[in-house]
Amino acid sequence: MKAKPKKTATKHQSMQSTKTSKNAKRKGRTTPASSAAANTVNLKEKSTCRSIILEALGRPEGASLSEISQMLGWQKHSVSAVLTGLRLTGHAILRSRDKGSDSRYRLESSV
Repeated sequence: MKAKPKKTATKHQSMQSTKTSKNAKRKGRTTPASSAAANTVNLKEKSTCRSIILEALGRPEGASLSEISQMLGWQKHSVSAVLTGLRLTGHAILRSRDKGSDSRYRLESSV
C-alpha cells in the first residue's frame, strides 16, 4: 500500500506568503502593534499640519496654496483638500485674488 503524500503549500501560496513578508520588511512593519503605533503618529502629524495651515490662514494677509504647499512639502491639491475639510468643519475661509497672482486664502475674522 502506498503512503499518502504530505500536504504542502502550493507554489502560489508559498510565493504569496514570501511576498507578504518581504513587503512587510520593506515598509518596516514587523508586528501589527508597530503599524498601529504608526497610525497614531500619522494622526498627530495631520493635526499639526492642520494647525500650521490655520496659523497661516489666520495672518492678516492670509496665505496662497503655493506658500502653504512649500511650508508643508505638500502638493497644491492636497492643501486644497485640507481647506475643503476645514470649511466642512465650520471654518469660514475667504478667498481673494490680487492682480495676476495666486488666490489668497484667509480666515474670516469674527466681529
